[in-house]
Amino acid sequence: MDFRITPEKNSALWITILGIITAFGAAAIIGVLLIPLIGLDRAKWIVLIIGEAMIILPALLYVRAREYDFHKSFRLSKPPKGTMILVILITFSLQPLMYEFDRLLSDILPLPPFLEKLLDNAMESLIVDSVGSFLLLTLGAVFIAGISEEILFRGFLQKSFENTVSPMRAVMLSSLVFSLVHLSPQLLQIFLLGILLGYIAFRTNSLYPSIVLHMINNAIAISALNWQLSASFYYSENHVSPLIVVPALIIFGVALRLFHTKTAAGVID
Repeated sequence: MDFRITPEKNSALWITILGIITAFGAAAIIGVLLIPLIGLDRAKWIVLIIGEAMIILPALLYVRAREYDFHKSFRLSKPPKGTMILVILITFSLQPLMYEFDRLLSDILPLPPFLEKLLDNAMESLIVDSVGSFLLLTLGAVFIAGISEEILFRGFLQKSFENTVSPMRAVMLSSLVFSLVHLSPQLLQIFLLGILLGYIAFRTNSLYPSIVLHMINNAIAISALNWQLSASFYYSENHVSPLIVVPALIIFGVALRLFHTKTAAGVID
């Protein structure tokens, strides 16, 4: 590989940190300006959109200024034929498995009360009370977050790590940064999701499948939070019913195996 066509890993890490600072800084400034004018309930969605959009700005400017290969730096190549449908199957079958893992983890290692309250407050902040709020939340947390976070973490950062460390380490390191940025008590769950996203991005050498997974995952999470399932067949004593978990596990395993076989080359340009 010609390392000169993509950023060096240390530079990429610092630019990623700058992007995170830029996102939080821009969100804070917009929040301070808007909350007195339109109130917190409306301003928070605009703050979310601005923050998610700004996180990739330093990386975009850096790649352009240093004249790196734009498509290779951000992994903007076309995915192998047939992989997208497998990624969609992986994504939908993953949802009940993630929820059940969260339930099991809560039973084994319950969060301290202050972290439980922090998580509850974070979840409550994503509950909408109007169609307009739902559209803004979807724009920020599904579309913009799915695109910008994948461009930064699986495209820019992970791709740069892959220049000098093994693919596994590159995926792990970028996933660690990805999980820490979310400032969530569900650190382990986000880290594991990041590993799956990184694996898919590496195997396809394309950002588009991981963007699709990220978007669908966020859309399902937001929908479930705002319109909680009450169907008795889905739950069993505060856990996902085995009638849901077992088929989901089979579909996930088969789809992931087919995906791995279909992307056996694992080529990095």
